[in-house]
Amino acid sequence: MTIGQRIKEARKNTGLTQRELAERSGTATGTIQQYELGKRQPRIEQLQRIASALDVDVNWLMNGRTLEGRDKAWRDYVARRFEEALRQEAKDDENFINAIKPHLAPLDPLTDEESALKILLNSMGYDIMKTGGNYFFTYENGGSEISKDDLNELLSCAQNGLKIAAKTLELKLMQEAFGPCAPEEMVFPPPAESPQTPPEPPPSTARG
Repeated sequence: MTIGQRIKEARKNTGLTQRELAERSGTATGTIQQYELGKRQPRIEQLQRIASALDVDVNWLMNGRTLEGRDKAWRDYVARRFEEALRQEAKDDENFINAIKPHLAPLDPLTDEESALKILLNSMGYDIMKTGGNYFFTYENGGSEISKDDLNELLSCAQNGLKIAAKTLELKLMQEAFGPCAPEEMVFPPPAESPQTPPEPPPSTARG
């Protein structure tokens, strides 16, 4: 549908004659006729006046789309391309994993302490794993092999931190049980001493 055909369609839907549209838009009646026949193309300022007289979106007169429809089409296009990119990325990741999987060494089991540390690190966005007897530390943007000393340092920090937290909780619970007086400050009466027999006085010596 051409611009002229859309002008004609909008004019008829509004119930206006070519003369009435010409008067409302400040355009000659013959010019409106030529627009509708496709013999002339209106300049943008003329088209805006005609759109205002017909109470339609000037974008619709120009290309058959309203501004809202054009924006929606653009949003739909962007969303579609974004979904395609996500699918392609997921496919690429899957292909990469499948390609390297045969070359990956199996993971070695962790000790109980190492497994507990792994759970703690996972909660903070980190991870440890062991393969081929070597330890690896991973984070959001990468990872690297670490030494046994590095792992022991992590274990020591975790254990010391837990000990401090546990001791703090212990003192808190004891204070709640015994009141504001801390256990170290409690004063207990000394144990009663067994009664002792007073010593006998020395024998007196008589002098003659």
